[in-house]
Amino acid sequence: MRKPQGYARVLDPTLPHDVEWDTITCIHCQTIVRIKPGTLATVYLVWDGQHWLEELGAMCAKCDKPVCLACHDIGSCPGPWEQQLERIERIAARAKLRG
Repeated sequence: MRKPQGYARVLDPTLPHDVEWDTITCIHCQTIVRIKPGTLATVYLVWDGQHWLEELGAMCAKCDKPVCLACHDIGSCPGPWEQQLERIERIAARAKLRG
């Protein structure tokens, strides 16, 4: 990815050196996804329990933003995280008014 959204650095005393990687944040669920540095297209790094695997990244066609693979597999767009929270707040406010 040319312009990652974020950067993570893990300081673990059990490791011989710090671990660093570029990241993106899923627009739908706020999951932080590791991406392969230096890739022109989005390539995610996914831990399978033993190895880091490279997976093609995913975009929401409606939001036009990157999403995690779990949200991509759902196949529908709930909207950006902020819109989801606003929708929940409206529903809660209506329920409170009804008493």
